[in-house]
Amino acid sequence: MAAKKSTSVGFKDLGIQNGANIYSEFSEAYNYGHSAWGQAWDEMKKDIEFVLGKQWSIADEAYLKKQGRSAWVFNKMMRIVKLISGYQRKTRLSVKADPVEGADSATAEQLTACLLWLFSSNQYYLTLSEAFESGELMSGINLVQVGMDYGQDLVNGDPQLYRYPYNQFLLDPSFTKKDLSDCTFGMVRLAPSKDQAKKLLPFLAPEDIDKLPLKGMDNRFPLMVSHRDTLGRPRMNLYYFWSRTTKPVWLILDKQTGALREVGDKTGTQVNQALEIAYAMHGDRFEKIRKVKGIVNLDIILQDQVVYHGADPTGIEDNYPFVPIMGTYVPEYDDWRYKIQALARQLRDPQTQKNKRMVQMLDIIESQINAGWLAKPRAVLDKDALYRSGQGRVVWLTDDAQGGDVEQLRGADVPASHFQMQELMDREIPDISGVNQEMFGAPENENIEIAGILAKMRMAAGLVGLQEYFDDYRFAKQNLGKLLIGAIQSNWSPDKVKRVTGQEPTQAFFVKDFGRYDAAVTEGILTDTQRQMFYAELKAMRKDGYAVPVSLLVEHMPIQLKEEVKKALVDAEKSQAQAAQEKMILDKTTLEVLNAQKVLTLAQAREKLTASEENRASAVLERARAAVEIKDIGTQRALDLIGLMFEAQQRIEDRNMQRENMAAQAQQAGGQPV
Repeated sequence: MAAKKSTSVGFKDLGIQNGANIYSEFSEAYNYGHSAWGQAWDEMKKDIEFVLGKQWSIADEAYLKKQGRSAWVFNKMMRIVKLISGYQRKTRLSVKADPVEGADSATAEQLTACLLWLFSSNQYYLTLSEAFESGELMSGINLVQVGMDYGQDLVNGDPQLYRYPYNQFLLDPSFTKKDLSDCTFGMVRLAPSKDQAKKLLPFLAPEDIDKLPLKGMDNRFPLMVSHRDTLGRPRMNLYYFWSRTTKPVWLILDKQTGALREVGDKTGTQVNQALEIAYAMHGDRFEKIRKVKGIVNLDIILQDQVVYHGADPTGIEDNYPFVPIMGTYVPEYDDWRYKIQALARQLRDPQTQKNKRMVQMLDIIESQINAGWLAKPRAVLDKDALYRSGQGRVVWLTDDAQGGDVEQLRGADVPASHFQMQELMDREIPDISGVNQEMFGAPENENIEIAGILAKMRMAAGLVGLQEYFDDYRFAKQNLGKLLIGAIQSNWSPDKVKRVTGQEPTQAFFVKDFGRYDAAVTEGILTDTQRQMFYAELKAMRKDGYAVPVSLLVEHMPIQLKEEVKKALVDAEKSQAQAAQEKMILDKTTLEVLNAQKVLTLAQAREKLTASEENRASAVLERARAAVEIKDIGTQRALDLIGLMFEAQQRIEDRNMQRENMAAQAQQAGGQPV
C-alpha cells in the first residue's frame, strides 16, 4: 500500500495552513461517520465473538459462576460459517477481460494475462475468500483496497490487495450504492512501527519519520487491535483519507465527428498551442471546452500531520481504489445496529438459547450422580462417606441406627420437553441460516436411501437463500478487476507488460477508456495462467464436437515432458487416421462387389425376358396356321378349337405377366433400368 516515491508532494510542500485545513476536514468526517458506524461496530464485534465461541454475556457467566455451574458453549455457528465459506473457496472463479462486440480481442487477451498473473502470484484468491468469510458471514463488511507495492519492482510496482476488517475503516454513512459512487469519503487506519512507516511512505525522508514522537493510541477506531507491539510499546497513527472533489479539465471537441477527448493535466496555454498546430493541418475542426470533472483525492496523515495530498498512487482518479464486501445492507433503514449485518447476526439468539438448554440439561444429569443424603447426626459412623461418589460406595451405620435414619436423595430427571426443545434448536439454527442437511453432505433425517437427484435439488434450494452473498461478492470482485486494470495501465511500462504477457502491448493497451467501453470484466475458469485457461476452453470445444486437433491441445496442455506426450499422441492420431482410411477402402470394395452382384442378377432377368418374347412370337405363328386350317373343319368343331386357343393364349399371358413382375423386382433391386 506504499505510495510511489515522489518529490513533488510531501508534508513540507503543503504549508502549515493547508495541512491544518485538511486535518480539520478529516476530523469532521470521522466524527460524522463514527456517530453511525459506532453503533454497528458494537454489534459486529458481538457477531464475531459468537462465531469464535464467546457466546455468554458477562452477566450470565457471573450468574452461572455464582451457582457453581460452568458456562459451556456448543458452537453451531462456526460450522455453518465454515461450510458456506468452504463452498465459496471450492467454487472459485478467475477474473478476466472479455472484449465486447467489435472490440480489440488482442488487447483484452493481454489484460486477461496480466490479471491472471497478479491473481496467481499475489494470493489474491485467498485475500478475497478471507474478506468474504469475515465480511459477509461474520461481521457484516470488509474493505478490499488496491494499492501499489514497490518491494519487488522499484520502478513499476505491483498492484496488491489489502483487506481491512470492520474495525479498521470508516465510510460515509450516507452512501446507498454498493459501488460507492455516492460515497463522499472513506478512511483507513493503520498502526505501523517507524520502520514499517518508512516502507509505506517512501516519499518521506527516513530521518523525518524518526523525529516524529509516539503519542500512543488516540480516540479513533477504539475497537481496532494492534495499537501496541508485543512489548507494549505504542505504534504510529497512520490514516489514509479519500474524499470526492472536483477539478477543471480541458476537453477537445471534434466538430466533424462530435467526439470529445480529455487532454489530461494541461494548462490553457498548452491546449492553445496544440490547437494552433492542429489548425494548420485541419482548419477549425477542433475546439477546446472547459469542464469540471469529479475525482477522488488522497490525504495521508501521520501522527496528526498531513504528509501527502494528491491523487492516489495507483493512478485511479475517478473512483475509490477499494470496494466493500458486504452482507445484508439496507440503506433506507436508519438504525445502524441492524442496517448492516452478516449471516451470523440471525444465529445469535438461537445459539444463546441452545447453550442455556444444554447447560441446564447437563446440570440436571450431573446432579443425579450425587444428589445428597438425608441422615440423622449420629446414625453414620463416617460422615465423610456421605460426600463420596462413584461405584461401590459403602456407608456404615451405627448399631443403634433405625430404618429411615439415613436416606439417599434422588435428583430430578431431565424433563422430556428439554430434549424436544434441544432437537428444535438443532434444526432451527441451520434453517435460519438457509443451510439444509444436504449441504452438510448427509440427506435429511439421515435417510441414506434418498434419491441422489432429490438431495442435489434440496442442496440447490438451500443455496438460493444464500445467493445474495455470492452475488454481492461477485459484484465486488468484478469492480476490483476494473481497478486492477486501471492500476496496470497507469503504472506498468510496455517492457513490464511484455515480461508478463510475452507479447508487445497493443496500441490500445494503455488507453484508459478501453476497460470501460471495449472490454468487460467477467469471471472465467480458475487457472493460474492464460495458457491454462485457453487449454480448458479448447477441451470444452472438443467435447462439444468441434474439430480441435490433438496437437493443439497438447501444445497448451499444462504438463511436464510435453514434447514426448505430444509425439505419442500425434502418432496415435496418425494410426487412427490410417486405420480409418483402410476401413474406408474395404467398405468401398465391398460396395463394388455388391453392385456387381446386382448387375449379374439384372442380366439374368433380361435373358429370361428375351426367351419369353421368343415364345410369345412362336405362339402367334401357330395361331395363324390354325386359322388357315379352320375352313376345312366344321362350324361346331371350329368354335371348340377357337375356345381352346383363347384358353392357351390366356395361360401364356399369365406366365408372361409373372415374368415381367420378376423383371421389375430385379430392376428395383439393382437400381438400374432393364
